[in-house]
Amino acid sequence: MKWMLRHRLTVAVVLVILVIDAGLMALREQRREELLNQGVLRMQLASGVTVERLDWLIEAQKNVLFGLADTLRASGLPKAPNVSIYHLLQRRQAASKGVAWLALHGPDGRLLGRSGSWPVPTQCSEPPDYFKDQLSLKSQGLIFGEPERDCLTGVEFVSITLAVRSELNEFLGVLVAAIRPAEIATLIAETALPDGFDLHLLNGQGQEILCYNSDGPCSVPKSVAMGSAHALPQGGRFGDPRLDARVGFVLASPHHPYRVVVCAANERLLTAWRAEHHLYLLIGGASNIALVLLVVITLRHVRRRREALTALAEANYHLKARVALRTGALERSKAQARIFMNAARDAILVADADERILEYNHAAERLYGYSRAEVLGRKLGMLVADGDSRQDIARIHASFNEQGSSAISRLEMYARHKMVTRSRSRSASAASLPQVGACLSAWCEISASRSVRRQSCACRLPGC
Repeated sequence: MKWMLRHRLTVAVVLVILVIDAGLMALREQRREELLNQGVLRMQLASGVTVERLDWLIEAQKNVLFGLADTLRASGLPKAPNVSIYHLLQRRQAASKGVAWLALHGPDGRLLGRSGSWPVPTQCSEPPDYFKDQLSLKSQGLIFGEPERDCLTGVEFVSITLAVRSELNEFLGVLVAAIRPAEIATLIAETALPDGFDLHLLNGQGQEILCYNSDGPCSVPKSVAMGSAHALPQGGRFGDPRLDARVGFVLASPHHPYRVVVCAANERLLTAWRAEHHLYLLIGGASNIALVLLVVITLRHVRRRREALTALAEANYHLKARVALRTGALERSKAQARIFMNAARDAILVADADERILEYNHAAERLYGYSRAEVLGRKLGMLVADGDSRQDIARIHASFNEQGSSAISRLEMYARHKMVTRSRSRSASAASLPQVGACLSAWCEISASRSVRRQSCACRLPGC
């Protein structure tokens, strides 16, 4: 029984520990997913603000380039560089915020004019990469180019190009607005990108235009940072927190051919979660230890209670044995007393405080003619004659209550026999007998001639 109880408690505790640990693990994973979702939401907000600001910048350059294209289309493109093109580009560049320079290339890629440089620099005679992109893509709108080195100054720039076409869709040349990456970085910095987050600006071909990190240079190469972002052209969350080291959010501009990708390392997003990880372990360990201690205390309490019950059962057993022994001794004593009473030649009666007969020996049966069964429980008055004898019994009781048995001497009174109306009997003095709780009297018959005499005795007890 004890082994079964311990086994059940052990199984119950193991199950409770497993449930608690499983609950803590679920809470831990839930907290991890919550922090990742919060991080992705911050990425989404940052990418949305960046797209709005870049759209504003690109829209301004688009208006400049489309205005120049309309002017050149109306006046016609020159076959060689001339000062009028230089002045036109110079005026538009001065009115454009964030533009490093404007340039015009002919259909063969030759530089026809550039703001801020006259005459046209001879070292920029080769067609640049952004011109080649326009020829290969044959776009009717703007194209974001990869960062390039300026052939004149050697400074890195980002190109926004527009193909100039005639009304008959004849390719006339390419207009380009050069924007320094620092200008774009300034716009991105104003979006309050969270610390540790990388922001990648991609053109329509998936080429990286710019990478920005508020802490400094981008922490990882583009190929690692982008992950599966290329598979989400319209935007959305990418990266599996359980498989990939980084997660992010990509958002495409609804108006221009570029995308913004914001990503961060899982370690960065889960910094708070890792700090709380020790708390989960502490809670789990403390709860497990508390359960084990509770089981130990419970088992100890059960053992002590079982020992107490065993001791109580043993004490009860011994008590019953002692009661049985004393009961047997009392019964034997009663039996011996009854034998003594029945062996006596004098009539012996025992009555209580209410004068009810408790004991009645054989001599009393012979003296009064009543059997023991007939008198037990009945009043003592049934054995005495009417009149003076009843008054004598009342006087005896009054004397017992006031003075005790020492006040009583031998007394003669009329008794009632079952078959005889009156006979005289004598009660012995009880002055020297002990007081026990009932009235014990010995009675003997006295004939009218007093020829038969018997020694008799009486004992008065408290309440008699």
